[in-house]
Amino acid sequence: MTKIPVAAMLVVTLAVAARAAFQSAATVADAQKLFDAGKYQEVVNTLPSQTIDNLSSQDRPKAYLLLGQSRARNEDADGALGVLQLGVQLYPKDINLLSALADLLHSQELDDRAKPLYERVLRIHPNNSSAHLGLAEIEHSQGFLERSVRHYEQSLVEFSKNPAIWRSFAGVLSERRDYPKAVAAIEKSLSLEPNDALSLESLALFQYRQGLRREADETIRRAIAAAPLPPKLTELRLERALWLLSGGQLDASLREAQDSLRDDPENPLAYWIRASVALRRGDRQAAARDLRQAGSKPSQYPFIASISGAMLKQVEETP
Repeated sequence: MTKIPVAAMLVVTLAVAARAAFQSAATVADAQKLFDAGKYQEVVNTLPSQTIDNLSSQDRPKAYLLLGQSRARNEDADGALGVLQLGVQLYPKDINLLSALADLLHSQELDDRAKPLYERVLRIHPNNSSAHLGLAEIEHSQGFLERSVRHYEQSLVEFSKNPAIWRSFAGVLSERRDYPKAVAAIEKSLSLEPNDALSLESLALFQYRQGLRREADETIRRAIAAAPLPPKLTELRLERALWLLSGGQLDASLREAQDSLRDDPENPLAYWIRASVALRRGDRQAAARDLRQAGSKPSQYPFIASISGAMLKQVEETP
């Protein structure tokens, strides 16, 4: 019997291992290309459990990540959760898997489970901007404004060109009543996206809360001009109508309410504003008619319906 030399056996073993490693890397690379092309179901088909088990240990974390994210993009949240949890269990220090699982839990409003995962990411990588952003949003939702501000500041080191994050940061600063910093943050957002209706609306609100009524009105009119079609356009018009009503500018307030009703003929707030204008002008009959309309959808708009009902009762009972 011919004996195979040890050196030859070693060469064969190394060749087989190299081939397996090449195939493993190629499988993950193909899955990445499919993911980048938005072919998420094909990624799922390419990476069944048996295939991942046969991949090299170096490629498995990436495979779990691609499979989990593809299931999430396919709106299979439960499937994605199972894959990413398994990946994190097997590779507890992999930042990409930890981040993906935390992001998924956060998107499902499971913040009590997402928060410790983001914190684990920061213990491994203290400057991870995505983890800071996730924690900023969670701390904000849980009412910890100071913590939220600190995490937003850290996230903006990397995401300084993202207008939406500057806008969210401004919102937290506004809740702390730190209006000068909120205005600075929203102006940064607008410098990146000058005609964004949401940022313009935020700036108008901050100006209004500081008593800068003229500046607020000018800004919200810019927001109205920049707004897309309803419902956002209607919302902005009604917001301005309320400010004008509060300032006693009845004609201008009424025009905004009328414009809103043209776009949204059943909007209860528009009817309430029109009724309020009619009452201030002494037209109780018109006011009663609009108050009935404003209060006609109590299940959808309970607050407006309640106020409208109380006002209507007072109108009808007053001689």
